[in-house]
Amino acid sequence: MTLISAINDHGHPIIISDRAISQQGTSNSILLPSTNEKTVRLTPVVDFNVKTIIIQEILCIGFSGAVSVIENLISDIQDFFLHRLAGLETLNELISTLEYATECSVVYMLGEHDDEGDQVLVLRTGNWLLDQSRPDLTVLSCGSGATDWNTQLLSSFSYLDDCEVTSKFCRQRILQACIAFLMKERLTAEHLLDGWGGGFDLVYYDNGKFQRLNDLAYAFYAIDISNPDKVLTPISIIHQKYIDGKVVIRHFEKKGFQIYIISEFNDKVPYTEENPDCVSREIISCIHLFDEKKHIKDLAVLFWDNNPEAEPVFYTKRDGKHFGLQFQKIYYDQLNEAVKNSMS
Repeated sequence: MTLISAINDHGHPIIISDRAISQQGTSNSILLPSTNEKTVRLTPVVDFNVKTIIIQEILCIGFSGAVSVIENLISDIQDFFLHRLAGLETLNELISTLEYATECSVVYMLGEHDDEGDQVLVLRTGNWLLDQSRPDLTVLSCGSGATDWNTQLLSSFSYLDDCEVTSKFCRQRILQACIAFLMKERLTAEHLLDGWGGGFDLVYYDNGKFQRLNDLAYAFYAIDISNPDKVLTPISIIHQKYIDGKVVIRHFEKKGFQIYIISEFNDKVPYTEENPDCVSREIISCIHLFDEKKHIKDLAVLFWDNNPEAEPVFYTKRDGKHFGLQFQKIYYDQLNEAVKNSMS
């Protein structure tokens, strides 16, 4: 049981997947990267994995099903393309030779870049929930959260027709959906009881290659709007970086930080890192608005800077034995402006 979604059309396709690995008949208390705490209720989740692989930058494949089947399948796929170029002919040859491909759900997204831009061919096997209720937008989801996930994705694209559709725009809309589901996970382990959760991995196709959204930060704050000072109180910062297929998650809280190393299937190479330094130019923030301790609503705010030469909006900083987090003033100005606008 898992959650995989593929969003296509508009020439800016995206694959997004959760990380939870569940096993029927088991009950575990598991440490969540999104909360830095073990779940109070027992869940079928036994581990976390990156559930997508990228082949030669033009083929991205997402998996859902039994872990042993997926591990064998990935091994066969990687061996197949070891001495072959990824393309439509070789992809069709691969699919025709995978005898147990139907035992799990798989989505293949093959990219092509020409003078007209990005094009992607999507093939799939297994059980997928297809939604084409919006013009020029196709959403494929698989797993126990497929229905809710499709609804959330379509909601995040609610004003699609009023905007110029770009790769950046599509990624921004997906991040809004991601933080909405992370908030649900922080409030309750209910979704983990269905076998999915643990954060999200996002792969997008742009300028002729698939790539992971890297050096992304999620931030959570609270503010009491009844207080005349209306000071934003930080709760936690979650930073994720991809290194050799692994995602390194650093979750900072007032009481300290926790580092999580989540690997792809079949990745047996150990990775150790004690240095929590990180940097980000993209932060998706969630602000909990309270009025005299009564929760009013949650506000999502996205800060995005595509300029690689710009100063990072968030980074860790060391001064001798002292360690801290640093934010640019423009970021907090944006958060406060969003709170102000939401109250008006």
